[in-house]
Amino acid sequence: LVEQSPDGHFILVDGVFTYLNQAAKSMFGWEEDPPVGLSVRDVIHPSDHERLFRNILLRQSGVLQGSTVYRGLRKGGGVFPIEVHTAPLGSGGGVALHGMVRDVSERTAIETELSKQGQSGLTARLVAGTAHDLNNLLAIVQTSSEILASEGLSSAAEQAVVRIQKAVEDSQAK
Repeated sequence: LVEQSPDGHFILVDGVFTYLNQAAKSMFGWEEDPPVGLSVRDVIHPSDHERLFRNILLRQSGVLQGSTVYRGLRKGGGVFPIEVHTAPLGSGGGVALHGMVRDVSERTAIETELSKQGQSGLTARLVAGTAHDLNNLLAIVQTSSEILASEGLSSAAEQAVVRIQKAVEDSQAK
């Protein structure tokens, strides 16, 4: 099952891979067998190393559960997001884990796109709400200027009311 799995499977002992199925090899760009002594440092981006080694110890002790996302490194140097699930293995005193790794590039791209769409929708609702509130305020100014225009005003006051009404008309969000 492990050999036929579309997900990568591995066994890691003291930070060195002792087993990688074909899916894991391919995911990291190794069509042939990787070199003996391939380290987890060779397939995880350096910026994730501190968190990775802390998590390895937490998983070995059974404290950390579930999956973790890291930046994986391909043999040729490409960086891609991976999701890793691991469980501790007994190894005669060493730190050993059996794990499954999955390339989540496509899922990450979809999540990013959905997030952008959600932000666009939120922005549109915010703009619509602001326009509605502004139109309500302008309606009050317009109504008040119409009431003033019906009063007997001086020529200067009438001109000011006309300017207010024109500004309200120009400012109303369509």
